[in-house]
Amino acid sequence: MTIRINRSGTARRRATEVFDFLADVRTELQWDPDTVAVTKLTDGPVRRGTRFRDVNKMTGVAIEAIWETVEYDRPSRLTRWTRNEKMEMKASYAVEPVADSARVTLDLEIRLLGWRRVLEPVMRLLIARYAEVSERRLISALESGATGPPA
Repeated sequence: MTIRINRSGTARRRATEVFDFLADVRTELQWDPDTVAVTKLTDGPVRRGTRFRDVNKMTGVAIEAIWETVEYDRPSRLTRWTRNEKMEMKASYAVEPVADSARVTLDLEIRLLGWRRVLEPVMRLLIARYAEVSERRLISALESGATGPPA
């Protein structure tokens, strides 16, 4: 089975700024305290095919993921995909201009692998809560003027 999460929020920023911020996984270090390291693995600007190594401790245990940008339609649609021994995950973002703001919608799909599938009911609740908190942190970072990846 697949865990599906859908979250939306609006930030007082231009859609292009929001899209560019989301497109570079390194910006997660600015708003996700569970992200402990991110490295861009491909050269050049972020685009379809760009890959990042991400280390996250959402569950208290460091989990490494190699994210690949599989859809890049600036400034409206972005999708990343990863798979490791624990799970397969797809994160799709839609960014829509709304007056002087941008609405961000996240569609997250997670498929636990192997014996971890028995954890799905608990993980569904944990991930839903994590997505809710992450949405607030992301919007807060955007509205406080966060830009680009850290130097």
